[in-house]
Amino acid sequence: MRKNRHPMHGEFFQRAEAGLMVGILIAFFSVIFSFGPRACAEKLRNIADSKEVLFGAAIKHLVLESSPDFNQKYAAHFTESFNMATLENAHKAIYVWRGPYDYHFEEADKIVNWCIQNGIEVKYHCIIWHGDQGVPEWLRKTIGKCKGEPDFDTKADIDGDHCIESDDLRALTKDYIEAIFAHYKGKIKYYDVFSEWADEPNWWHNNFGFDKEGHDVLECSFKWSAAKAQELDMDAILIYNDYGIEDFYSQRGRKVYFKLTDLKRKSIRVDAVGFQSHFWCKELSESYLISHIQPQFEAFQSAGIALFVSEFDASPTSYQSETYYNYLKFCLKYGVAAFQMWNFWDGSVWCLPPETVGCPPETECEPGLFSKSWHEKATHDAFSRVLKDFSGAYTPRSPVGLKAVE
Repeated sequence: MRKNRHPMHGEFFQRAEAGLMVGILIAFFSVIFSFGPRACAEKLRNIADSKEVLFGAAIKHLVLESSPDFNQKYAAHFTESFNMATLENAHKAIYVWRGPYDYHFEEADKIVNWCIQNGIEVKYHCIIWHGDQGVPEWLRKTIGKCKGEPDFDTKADIDGDHCIESDDLRALTKDYIEAIFAHYKGKIKYYDVFSEWADEPNWWHNNFGFDKEGHDVLECSFKWSAAKAQELDMDAILIYNDYGIEDFYSQRGRKVYFKLTDLKRKSIRVDAVGFQSHFWCKELSESYLISHIQPQFEAFQSAGIALFVSEFDASPTSYQSETYYNYLKFCLKYGVAAFQMWNFWDGSVWCLPPETVGCPPETECEPGLFSKSWHEKATHDAFSRVLKDFSGAYTPRSPVGLKAVE
């Protein structure tokens, strides 16, 4: 005999069946929409964090000074992509060193504090450099007066009739370096102490008393940086930064290698070398990387000098994404401690005129991971694939890592 069902029994199963159908539809559309361009896509920074890779780019004043809409897009893409930042210009001497013993970090600190709030490591770039933004105008002019150069502006003089001799310059420079470390204790760990020393003769070589024993500007810069970091008990990494030194067989690469290893033989602390890695109109095949760049990396590591890639970019050629893929994969495999690019968005880039770097005049300056309209490019995908596949299996020949070399 058939039993009568409870009046709620049929309703219960109807609700259960309806709930099951809703669950199936939600799961179905979740799978479908997961194939969208950015939906549920894992961000570069999340991947880098999970692999304990320092992965960064240069960051502009525009992050904090532009329109709210642009600010939000730029900031969001940066924080989603990178866990390390270099201030493109705000730390250069013309913005910080306004006069003798007169330092201004206000503008730079806005970006530094923004990075700290977002869990982004900062690399100070750069303390000493000979470029237009590396030597303040007041300093150029007061040095010029001593040398009798024309068009000296007396308004830029220190105290009316006085001018800066080499001894004065060394004292001022030492105080400038020490002020930077004192200001950023506990905030910044990585410092480009000197950039592009290999461009010689340059302003610093010509005015620092470089020809006198013990007055080597590179040597003094690292000595003063190390001493101040030790005095302040800072866990600081002191870096030499340069372009065109990646190739083991290049004259510039050899010159920098011998100079830095000479400093270390003198017990002068140099923790790392930063390879700028501007590869324009150059294909970085695996065979080239192994035959030309691997020996250079291993030479520095063997000398107890850690490796950083500091300003990577490459031109938009048919093999651009392959270059990005090959170089990041190679660098991670061979123990690079941090990998940073310079331009990450094509809407605001710095590039040299193409003909000056061996490219056709019509070469576009589009080295970023995002297009001008903020779409992910093939270069973005290339970096994503490398980071996901990275196992960290390679052990550098020299166990320097991110620790300071004593």
